[in-house]
Amino acid sequence: MNKLLVKCIRCGKQWEKESAIAWGPDAFSSSLCSDCFVEVAKETIRRKQKNEGNFDCFGTADTYCDQIACKYRRWCLHLQQDEEAQPLTMAR
Repeated sequence: MNKLLVKCIRCGKQWEKESAIAWGPDAFSSSLCSDCFVEVAKETIRRKQKNEGNFDCFGTADTYCDQIACKYRRWCLHLQQDEEAQPLTMAR
């Protein structure tokens, strides 16, 4: 598997991610790191959680969440467990 350099468009953090495409040595993609994504999207997602009858808690779980019906549950837990989860990637 090939590697692609990714840079957060908000804070500048850089990381590598697996890619099926063979990128050149100067190729990179921009995205939001997990922390910046939560900061940018949390109010919108928390409002949606509340409207759906769940707790408005997106981005606050550590490793466990009892809100089984919440459609953001898996995403939220994944962000907390895997710092390299990148939900929003814009290829350059």
